[in-house]
Amino acid sequence: MGECGELIKLGETREIFPIPNSHFPFPILHSPFSILHSPFLMSDPSTIPQLPNDQNPPLDCHFMAVFFIDKIIPNPLDIRFQSISGMNSTINTETKITEGGENLFEHKLPTRMTYGDLVLKRGMVIGSPLNIEFNLAMSLMKFTPGNVLVMLLNADSTPIAGWQFLNAYPTKWEVSELNAESGKVMIETMTLTYTRFQHLRV
Repeated sequence: MGECGELIKLGETREIFPIPNSHFPFPILHSPFSILHSPFLMSDPSTIPQLPNDQNPPLDCHFMAVFFIDKIIPNPLDIRFQSISGMNSTINTETKITEGGENLFEHKLPTRMTYGDLVLKRGMVIGSPLNIEFNLAMSLMKFTPGNVLVMLLNADSTPIAGWQFLNAYPTKWEVSELNAESGKVMIETMTLTYTRFQHLRV
């Protein structure tokens, strides 16, 4: 989970949500989409939230990522990251569609969606379900696509926005350089590709 003003280290343990006997804020679900209908998230795109004039935009430094094992079971260990990027989508267009006798403009028609790669950075972790999945992909070319849910949290650790990435699987695994003079935290960078993503409103 990202925290404002601190470097996230996955090696440490810390209770994030004040829920007894649990390290994860959601129950085990029977469907990968069940979490979207929880009190925290709302997937209805027709709902338009109202922004009061005195409300500031949310900060980008408090967040978490949830990996669903077999697209159903949330992974409660690999949720905290230093940064997450690649959350973008593009509608490609077909150009040079012209009308006979019309010389002032040409039409651009939408063709298909394309998405960037999801890139997650965190302090290096020795042994975790996500590491095992990346190791299987990089060592044996064995892939198990799963769903990923990224959530932006407020100061009370309550989700205020969410993005779901479908059928994600590893494509790149990188660790920072070894330098005897720096003394910095080892950072691992995990890159996944996915079929599509959806922006969820709270």
